[in-house]
Amino acid sequence: MNTKDLQIFTTTYKSHSFSQAAEKIFMSPQGVSKTITKLEDELGVVLFDRTKQGIKPTNSANMLFEKATDLRVIFQSISMADSDNNLHQEMINLFIADDFSNYLGFDFFYNFQLDNPTKTLNFVEFPDSTLNNALISHGNIGFIEGPIDFKKFEGIYFTTNHYCAILSQHHPLAKAKEINVKDLNHESLATKSKEFQIFNAHLSELVKHQVFPIHTLQTSNNDFIVEFARRNLGIGIVPDYLLSLPHYKELANSGEVIQKGLSGAKLKRDIYFVQVKNKKLTTGEELFKEYVLDYLKNKQSDIEL
Repeated sequence: MNTKDLQIFTTTYKSHSFSQAAEKIFMSPQGVSKTITKLEDELGVVLFDRTKQGIKPTNSANMLFEKATDLRVIFQSISMADSDNNLHQEMINLFIADDFSNYLGFDFFYNFQLDNPTKTLNFVEFPDSTLNNALISHGNIGFIEGPIDFKKFEGIYFTTNHYCAILSQHHPLAKAKEINVKDLNHESLATKSKEFQIFNAHLSELVKHQVFPIHTLQTSNNDFIVEFARRNLGIGIVPDYLLSLPHYKELANSGEVIQKGLSGAKLKRDIYFVQVKNKKLTTGEELFKEYVLDYLKNKQSDIEL
């Protein structure tokens, strides 16, 4: 994927037609179609449903369109860095599982920048399957959700995010000390959408325990899940660090939204720091890898103390 590919994609997305997009960017419809097919192969997703009436963007296309501007900036920055011999700022493209940067926190990345002022971190965040394919095609290192394919990646376990329930103070389960997953049976839930591995992992875990909730809201937007719970429309399933983030602290402290642990099943995601196999890391990527390994080593030392 490059800047031109993104331009073709965004024009096609807005036009809802290969032929109309081709007219706007002075290409043949066949050329536009071929580029879109190439992008789909690279990302491992279908971007447009082809019908007799025309083409229709999929959810994957909607997500890519939202990120397209950021990606074009990244690609342009890389191009500028390559073309300017006087520019010594190395850009490190870090592919990272959805929302995991929030778990790591600002200081994790800021401290790396302080130690390495000539390196610039650029985050690439997508739903899981798209992220993994993009990492293999266009990146070298990243934080991704397990289980990982060791034929494609060299990886080290980094951490586990446990998931909990959030609900309104007015919900019938609000006074419970803890919520058992069986309490979720036939409950309205707000969860991550099906584009995320965690959706299928959690669904399988619940089905294993004969729990069949109603997935009322499936979204990539944490704000929507929190608002769903706040309005007492049902229960949100989120990582247990979410309400401790500055963005949600006031809401949690006010008691409008309550966090409850979930017992009876393992709702979690394992995160690995990975390197694509058979790819040579840049100097900056090697430095970031060392930084991650030192972080894990220090974290283990703190636990032992």
